[in-house]
Amino acid sequence: MIRLWLTLGAAGILAASPARAQDLTPPRLEIGGTVSGILPIVSDDGPAVLASAGPRVTVNVTPRFGVELSAEVLGPVEFSGTMALYQTQLTLPIRKSRDGERTMSFTVGAVGLASYRTTRETRIARLDGSTVVYPGYRRFQATAPNTLSIGVARAAVFGRSFSSSLAIQGYLGGVGGLALRASVGVSFGVGGYR
Repeated sequence: MIRLWLTLGAAGILAASPARAQDLTPPRLEIGGTVSGILPIVSDDGPAVLASAGPRVTVNVTPRFGVELSAEVLGPVEFSGTMALYQTQLTLPIRKSRDGERTMSFTVGAVGLASYRTTRETRIARLDGSTVVYPGYRRFQATAPNTLSIGVARAAVFGRSFSSSLAIQGYLGGVGGLALRASVGVSFGVGGYR
């Protein structure tokens, strides 16, 4: 009788626990955020390290191929408005852990800069009593993606709906000349990881 209860108990535990021998399938859409540090290796007269943070969206076209879009506000920069970095990249898994919860991926993409500036209206009184008015304006500008990004990223799933990522990438082009970027991110998988 004790063997029967032990057998039923073991069968119940095995049936209740998820099968971890299979790879986890990522959701179609992941929404999250990223914090980065960018170290220019060859630069003109700029800061030693730039920090950036912003939102990130990943569309997993297939379980082995994803497209990631991100936009991050940069600082400190000598600019009177807001300077941002935008990036589009492809992620291709090169290795997964046995339980499928950790993935090492190769990333390749394109990077560009965007800026937003607001100026208030300015009034200057002249000696003859007249006033010169310089109207305020808002200006948004974006460069074409003129920088190549290549790197590796490690993603780890924790819980059913969340994942974290660590990435190291090299930049070559107009954004920073030659630079290294290290980033940490967290994502919410819409629909969960299966």
